[in-house]
Amino acid sequence: MKKVGFSALFVGLGVLTGIIIWQGIGEILTVFGKIGGKILYLVLYYVLPLTCTVWATYILFPRSLRPKLRDQWFGNLLVNSVNWLLPVAQIGGWSARVHWPSVRGTSTSLAGASAIVDLTLQALAQGMIGILGLTLLVHFFGQEKTLITLGLLVVVLLLGLVYIFYRIQNNGIFSYLLVKIRNSSLALGLAQYLEHTQSIDLEIKNFYDRRHQVVISALFRFTSRILFAGEIWIVFYFVGYPISMLDAILLESLGQTVRAASFFVPGSYGIQEGGYIALGLILGLPTSYCLAMALTKRVRELLVGGITLLFWQWREGKSILNLSGISSN
Repeated sequence: MKKVGFSALFVGLGVLTGIIIWQGIGEILTVFGKIGGKILYLVLYYVLPLTCTVWATYILFPRSLRPKLRDQWFGNLLVNSVNWLLPVAQIGGWSARVHWPSVRGTSTSLAGASAIVDLTLQALAQGMIGILGLTLLVHFFGQEKTLITLGLLVVVLLLGLVYIFYRIQNNGIFSYLLVKIRNSSLALGLAQYLEHTQSIDLEIKNFYDRRHQVVISALFRFTSRILFAGEIWIVFYFVGYPISMLDAILLESLGQTVRAASFFVPGSYGIQEGGYIALGLILGLPTSYCLAMALTKRVRELLVGGITLLFWQWREGKSILNLSGISSN
């Protein structure tokens, strides 16, 4: 799996490099120069969508079992940072988020169940934002039938997978896996491991039984996706080419759909940038500005994600030293 992840990463970076060369490095740098240190505003703005995702996660837990809010903040930062910067195909971050609260007092089954439910709701919110983007595309550019059809297929496929994943969870995802493993030639040790994780099935059902909280969590997730459009509006404003908020929402919603469809490429490098350029062409936006906007978002990911991963490694190393009885001083 690591080889596949690294291969997909190199292909994505190759595509991204080709796009930059095709557009012209000098032109991109000129646009970047207009942004300069203002990119820090994107880092500050990122707090808004992050807050929504934190509350989307936090509200899922029953009141008596909610982890510390600061752990929820860092857990959500960790999910994004790992998925942005490491070759894990948009999944590895969720494993890291399960580990983070589980070593801080939250049961592994509860942390694992919350991650699975949260991932499902995030995919649902992605489908909803895709529908919003397609609605805007039909409203403003009804003649783009090919793009509309492709977008609709992606959204229908995504929502279909979400429904299937939800049904499997309701039927006991780990119990289902255990049956499959027992009927195969896989080692008995793995089956025994899954037996211990069947408690996650019960926790997942408990999460979904609190329907009011699930609905609110999904709305927070959807809101966070909308807020990301503000980043695009800010970047275009800084480069001296202001666009409407509806244009920004159209770009971001369909750009996120492209990213979701290319989950197998770590960070969706190259794919996301190409998607923004294609959507920008439909809106009549300069391709250099669209690429600069996409790369600016990457820089924000690098700044936020890099600091988060460094802090994570420091805390994990400190915990290992403490467990070993070695003073960190």
